[in-house]
Formats: sequence, structure tokens, C-alpha cells
Amino acid sequence: MRSVVWFKEDLRIQDNLSLFEAAEASVDGVIGLYIIDESMWKKNHTAACRVEFILRGLAGLSDALSALYIPLLIRTVKTTEEIPQVILAVMEEVK
Repeated sequence: MRSVVWFKEDLRIQDNLSLFEAAEASVDGVIGLYIIDESMWKKNHTAACRVEFILRGLAGLSDALSALYIPLLIRTVKTTEEIPQVILAVMEEVK
């Protein structure tokens, strides 16, 4: 069984209990997931510099996870309501 770790605000891999527990419990590996919620960024008036900071953080997270043989999937939704469907689609995709 694979585990999916959904990264939200905390993009660290050091001291990340969820990532550690997923790695311990998963026989077939771990998949990282980050969902960009465009509506939340618009609703919160997220500044362009903050978006750039998040995207750079995701690039760093992807590199760090890759060194551990953990892929990072990044998905984008237009509305928050789409998130459950995206998670289900990812679960089906990675089996």
C-alpha cells in the first residue's frame, strides 16, 4: 500500500511527523501532494510575492522529497470544493 502525504502550509521534511508516519506505514512508498487552491489565494488577496515564495518552497520540497525517492504531485483547483475530487483522483492514479 502507498501512502499520500498532503502538504498544505508546512513544506518541511525535517521533523515532519506525517511524512515519517507515512514512510513507516507504507510498504509501497510515499507520494507527496500539494494542492494549489486559486480561489483561496484570491479570497485571501495573496500577494504575488507570497505566491512566488510558495512556488519556490514547492520547488525546494520537490527536490528534497526526490532525494528520498518520494515524488511530489502538484495539482491546481479553481475552487476549494474541487479538492476532495482531486484527492480521490490522485489516490486512484497512484493506486
